[in-house]
Amino acid sequence: MTNNNKINNDNKFIVSTKKFHSSYYGPDKHLVNWPMLYLLENKKEAYIGQTASINRRMAEHKRNSQKENFETAYFIDSSEFNQSVTLNYESKLIQLYAADNNKKLINGNDGIRDVDYFKKDYYDKEFKELWNTLLEKKIVKNKIEDIENSDMYK
Repeated sequence: MTNNNKINNDNKFIVSTKKFHSSYYGPDKHLVNWPMLYLLENKKEAYIGQTASINRRMAEHKRNSQKENFETAYFIDSSEFNQSVTLNYESKLIQLYAADNNKKLINGNDGIRDVDYFKKDYYDKEFKELWNTLLEKKIVKNKIEDIENSDMYK
């Protein structure tokens, strides 16, 4: 696994793969003060979150006994993110990932749902592009349409 593995695929979303227990995630200013999404995984469990400071939040997670066994961190970044978007996307990711993957999702809640915000319709449409980026990177397994039509999701 490469610490600087970024995928952009001519879209708005950049997904970086990092070692969860790394002491340094890179020089990107977005890691310190920018709303981002992240996914933590090991072979059996996963956790999805959002934060305005990846570096601070990862340090908090490393001190949490329930999360210390994670191995991989995926950081999801976009220059179009704001806190409302990441809260909404976190909820969508939790719901879809839980139905898509065979890993136990250890999130304590489903995120904040159905909150209206500026340009929400636009961001709701863009979420599919984010999911497709995760699909290309093999972080998720199925198309949104397939998940939404599955018994697990319903």
